[in-house]
Amino acid sequence: MEKTGFSHQKHSNKQGNLTSRLPSFCPLAGERHFPQKIERINLDGFSKEVNQEELNQIRIRRIFEVYAGHLSSHEIIFFSRCQMKNTNEESLQAWEANADYWDSKMGDNSNYFHCHLVRPNTEKLLDIKYGDFVLDIACGNGNFSQRLAKNGAIVVAFDYSTKLIEHAKKRRSDVLDKVEFCVCDATDYNQLLKLKRKTPFNKAVSNMAIMDISDIEPLFKAVYDMLSDDGIFVFSTHHPCFTHPEGKYLTPCLHKGEALRGQPLLQNYYHRSLQKILNLAFNRGFVLDKFFEVADDDAEMPILMTVRLIKLQK
Repeated sequence: MEKTGFSHQKHSNKQGNLTSRLPSFCPLAGERHFPQKIERINLDGFSKEVNQEELNQIRIRRIFEVYAGHLSSHEIIFFSRCQMKNTNEESLQAWEANADYWDSKMGDNSNYFHCHLVRPNTEKLLDIKYGDFVLDIACGNGNFSQRLAKNGAIVVAFDYSTKLIEHAKKRRSDVLDKVEFCVCDATDYNQLLKLKRKTPFNKAVSNMAIMDISDIEPLFKAVYDMLSDDGIFVFSTHHPCFTHPEGKYLTPCLHKGEALRGQPLLQNYYHRSLQKILNLAFNRGFVLDKFFEVADDDAEMPILMTVRLIKLQK
């Protein structure tokens, strides 16, 4: 991976109720080269000391800033599962409001974070083969769906945002013979089952989405039911052990933040503990096969995790 000069640190918001071990500065859009004499980079309240030899190599990008979204959270709300579900329409409104902005920032090829931190382990665990039938969960503007198709897969991809699906169809017109884009609510089991086709999916994938979904139990149940025996489900998400409300790791909660700085509307993030996420999978019948914790560059605190689950033969 290309060196970005990231380090990680603990940061709390003004209320002192969030603990996020995040990159010590947030990358900027495009590339920015710094003059030879700079000895410290300061950006948005973060600082990073660099030595002279590093300066010509440092290129700071604005990446998928959902991971800095914790820093701008306004409040923490602790909810039951039922109450979380009741925020689903609010989440949809935010994604619809942010869809155009999201599409413009993610573009045709996604961004640095997805390309260099999310995709490598996801693709390793998914191990796409020609003819695979894949369910792409919360596909956004279709970046990864297109990539799957170009690697030989047949794909059914869905998102809750109608606007994002419209963007996906426009941007991915070259693979519409291999990718079927649909609008679907990931919290509605019956809607999810309508994605089922005559042939069962042998693989399912969700890139950095389950923290955006108010209730993931119906999703895990539906994915299990739609997969073939020995089918796999790969998902990546915030690492809940290292990006969570301070002192409240075990309690599911909601907070608002930005996925991309400058987006029109703040969105909901749903924190769940590691045991909560994995036990939902185990209770449904999945087994854990592989697990990666991902940090940027040489940082010690991972900001995301990538998981592979397998549906064993009955």
